[in-house]
Amino acid sequence: MQPLERPPSIEIMEANVIEDQTGSTLVMCADDEGQILRMEVRVLDNDYQRNLRGQSALHYLLGELGMMHIDRPEDLVSKRLHRWAWEKVASIATPKTTPADVQPIQISPRSDKPSDGRFVYVISCEGSDPPLCKIGIAGSPEKRVRQLSTSSPHHLRLEMARYSDRARAVEAAAHSHFSHARRNGEWFEVCATEAISFVNCEITQMRKAA
Repeated sequence: MQPLERPPSIEIMEANVIEDQTGSTLVMCADDEGQILRMEVRVLDNDYQRNLRGQSALHYLLGELGMMHIDRPEDLVSKRLHRWAWEKVASIATPKTTPADVQPIQISPRSDKPSDGRFVYVISCEGSDPPLCKIGIAGSPEKRVRQLSTSSPHHLRLEMARYSDRARAVEAAAHSHFSHARRNGEWFEVCATEAISFVNCEITQMRKAA
């Protein structure tokens, strides 16, 4: 019998967005069994690399909380997550490197290393009948949606983007699982909720097995 996973200890107590001339910062305070933690995530910035890090951190946070998006920062209040997940968000938002060392996240389709950390995404094709969704990996899911939208007759919607240290392995598992529904490339005739459920389960299982 496998030991039960320890329940999340961190509860987000406060979340606000502070705006300035160059962008916006999400400021969160959390309670970790009596210890008060504070984190700042630069969710919008005129600097490309800072903006990319902030968006990546935000997507990772939402993935760990089981959320696809938030309408306001208050939606995060009372949500719980593990300490290691909180620290991972902080490390993505503010890496321990000098500005000159920071490199933008790149999409590397030629790499076959299963340990490549990237976002696993699900994109739906709104208005299609039957439903179609794309399951893939990218460093910037938002940018990938924009690229695909230029040649799509349908409106494309980013349904989920969750960071995984084994993104390529998760993608391969999803493609294999839905192989019977493959229509073209990474597009599958499945509803987005079904694809999201499988991807989330696969990421969780691979993390426990690591």
